[in-house]
Amino acid sequence: MAQDEPILVTPQHERPPRTRMWTPHAVWACSIVIPFVIWMGVVSQSELPPGQCSGIGWGCSLAGWEAVVVGLVFIGVPLLLLLLVGHLITGVTQVVRSRRRATLRN
Repeated sequence: MAQDEPILVTPQHERPPRTRMWTPHAVWACSIVIPFVIWMGVVSQSELPPGQCSGIGWGCSLAGWEAVVVGLVFIGVPLLLLLLVGHLITGVTQVVRSRRRATLRN
């Protein structure tokens, strides 16, 4: 092949733009992460009424950063797992669709 000859790309070798490949992942991540971050911001600003005890116990409640830490443990970990499963499903779906398109072109 001479240096002046252009390399031809056939339709079966074309790939979608990288932005289109990552868009579903970005939308999924934002739909999970942004509400959780907003919730943490709102909860971190909460305060207890005067005379109420703070902490985990009988009749006590959490406020501020204590509530955020407990929320990270009990809500953050399941959301992280949900985020990972969603990315896995999105990735598998993209691979299946791209293979199906490749077989339909041939």
